[in-house]
Amino acid sequence: MDRDFFADFKNSLSLKAILIGLIIGVIFFLIVKRYDILSPTPIVFGCGFISGYIAGGKSKNGIINGFIGSLGYPLTLQSLFFIYYPYLPIKIPIFTLIVNTTIILIVCGLIGALGGLIGVNIKKPRNNGNNAGQKHLVCDKCGGYYELQLGESPEDFTDKCECGGNLKYVQDLNDTDE
Repeated sequence: MDRDFFADFKNSLSLKAILIGLIIGVIFFLIVKRYDILSPTPIVFGCGFISGYIAGGKSKNGIINGFIGSLGYPLTLQSLFFIYYPYLPIKIPIFTLIVNTTIILIVCGLIGALGGLIGVNIKKPRNNGNNAGQKHLVCDKCGGYYELQLGESPEDFTDKCECGGNLKYVQDLNDTDE
């Protein structure tokens, strides 16, 4: 793997989006266990959706942040299982527990990644023909954009977005889709 991959991966992470997804997952875990409502699947999907929506930007941002942000629910569940493991009436081999935990985290992460992909694509700006011929500066990290006004040019602005991403000049917002 080259450095660009890791730098790109790091730039795709949104700590705010991931933390909110994790916290919501833990809160819903406590609510579900207390009141016995909802199954884990919509909760994990919802946490991924929220993480992806908050992260915004490109589809990979939604997938990465959705995957990580959706792990609050299963991590809480599995952590409690390992805490109470010595008190279980039936002894399960520790290797089996580790394999099961890994499978659960991967499946929940993939469900969250799907939610994140949907969340980020809902937030993505769409060109409905209303801004044909208009020029924009689009951030490659957060997906935010600024429509250039009459008389403005890209040179009037810095190359950096407020989030730290790079601004790219495009004539059509659909040019930012992957």
